[in-house]
Amino acid sequence: MNAKLHAAGCNASWLIVDQDEVVGLCGFKRPADEANRAEIGYGVAESRRCRRYATMALGLMIHEIEKMEAASWLIAETAVSNLGSQRVLERNGFAIDGARHDEGDGELMIWSRSITP
Repeated sequence: MNAKLHAAGCNASWLIVDQDEVVGLCGFKRPADEANRAEIGYGVAESRRCRRYATMALGLMIHEIEKMEAASWLIAETAVSNLGSQRVLERNGFAIDGARHDEGDGELMIWSRSITP
């Protein structure tokens, strides 16, 4: 995966930093598929949540993806119970696109949004 992303001039992940402290990570979970959809993910340390780090980081990541033209659509998944992560996606223009069951994570909501270069 990283080789394909790097060949396209794309970094695979970014640190979320506040001053000198790493508070989270965001990036691609997989590169764009045949339909030009790439899956993204993000996480913030539990002690640093509810401070809009994920919302701001995802917005910056989307901006970079637009510049790189790395995908036409972004996909993300959240646990049904993870309301904070759902708000992060909504604030960044994602909409619910489906659901699926994962053996380890349970019921997941699938989110998507288009990318316009």
